Amino acid sequence: MKLLREVAVSLLIVGVCYFFFAHIVFRGVDPSTLGSDPPVSPPEEVHRVVSPAGFSIVAPKNWGSAFPDSPEIQLRPRTAFPGRCGFFSVMKVGPWDPKSEGYLPITFQGQKAWQRIESRPTTFDDPAVTYYELTFERDGQWYYIKYGVQEEWDEPSEIVRQYLDTFRIEP
Repeated sequence: MKLLREVAVSLLIVGVCYFFFAHIVFRGVDPSTLGSDPPVSPPEEVHRVVSPAGFSIVAPKNWGSAFPDSPEIQLRPRTAFPGRCGFFSVMKVGPWDPKSEGYLPITFQGQKAWQRIESRPTTFDDPAVTYYELTFERDGQWYYIKYGVQEEWDEPSEIVRQYLDTFRIEP
């Protein structure tokens, strides 16, 4: 009888823990709607996010805007663990000299731009992380795009570049 009671209490504890864990992890979101980090499918125009500041970018499927009414676009995948995921950040910035910050010149959308890639390898308790930064000037206004992902790489993937290329100034 004592063994049966212990088994029943153990099952009750496991059931309650599972219920709370599942609630925390999925937060009422169907797992099939979680975003992929890094993105795996090409950009779709239907997912374009427009900033009130007059620019836009296409969000990867199942990614959302962290601050929808902000002039800065902050995109994150819908994920079970939001603290451990990638992001896109797009904003207007004031004039500056990217060469002095260690950026390298590149061509972006057929015009001059600057990029910087910073990676940190996996440590004891943190996964690897890479930040890709792109800055450029259009019609006297500077823009800054940052992509972060919990992977280590030297260059953004072709899919990530496709998303970067969806940047545009809105009429």
